[in-house]
Amino acid sequence: MKYLNPSKKFFFILLFAFTTQSFAAEPIIDVACVTETPTTSFFLVEKNGQVDVRVMHHNGSAYIPFRSSLITPSDIPVLSKQAALLAKLGDTWEFTFKRADCQVDAPLFFQCLGDATSFQQNGIKVRPYSISVTDTVQKTLWGNFHHKALKLSFEVGEGTVENLQIENQFLPGECMTQEQSNHRSRPALAPALRR
Repeated sequence: MKYLNPSKKFFFILLFAFTTQSFAAEPIIDVACVTETPTTSFFLVEKNGQVDVRVMHHNGSAYIPFRSSLITPSDIPVLSKQAALLAKLGDTWEFTFKRADCQVDAPLFFQCLGDATSFQQNGIKVRPYSISVTDTVQKTLWGNFHHKALKLSFEVGEGTVENLQIENQFLPGECMTQEQSNHRSRPALAPALRR
């Protein structure tokens, strides 16, 4: 390269930098998010070109966290209808996204958007179409509070479908990768998903 003029050297350096970045592997999705006292937990394991997801409602489907926005009195009838529908869906849901439908920025920061495998719960069809993680820092006079939220969006029913979302928030340390879990005295993440 000593015989190249400076502009060509710069071009080759940029070309090398961009090609090495484009071949860098995306992080693997291998995550468990479980609150200190288990409420609704999310387990995601990537293998064979897909992301297997298990959502567990430890206290039963009557305690599914399905609304994280402002609620007004006029929302109560709609929320009651949605809550009754969610209560019929059982305590454990399992489905799969194609890995190609997922974007991963870091092991604990990702989004899958596309048709996941649909499943039946008590005779009701459920079709997930999005799962994502948001990172939030709340700044207050007492300090900064950091948390992650996992949000699952899905359709319920056939013909006339209801679009629903569930979301749960997790404090630092409540969401971790398998590698992080191996370094702590915590059981392996989502062992049933590792078949």
